Amino acid sequence: KVKEIFYRQSFDIVNYECRDIDYDFIYMCNSVYFVPSGGSLSRLIAAMVRLQGHTVIDGDIYRSFLKLKEARILLSIWLVKLINLVRNCLNPHR
Repeated sequence: KVKEIFYRQSFDIVNYECRDIDYDFIYMCNSVYFVPSGGSLSRLIAAMVRLQGHTVIDGDIYRSFLKLKEARILLSIWLVKLINLVRNCLNPHR
């Protein structure tokens, strides 16, 4: 389910095959972006990611990102409409 959410938001998805927990832990601690699940291990990984100066996408950050993406889409639609309006004003016989 989490993968589908990010896929719908146009994120690049990396499929990581499950391995030993130690490898998984190291792999996740080296994430540039990490989305915690809320458990104890996830909180520890999030702390490690932050210590490296990388980004933990949790609650407020994730919701803000989705709002920003929605705003960009709405702005794009508005700009296309504005461009078409200007074109029609400059060349009304098209």
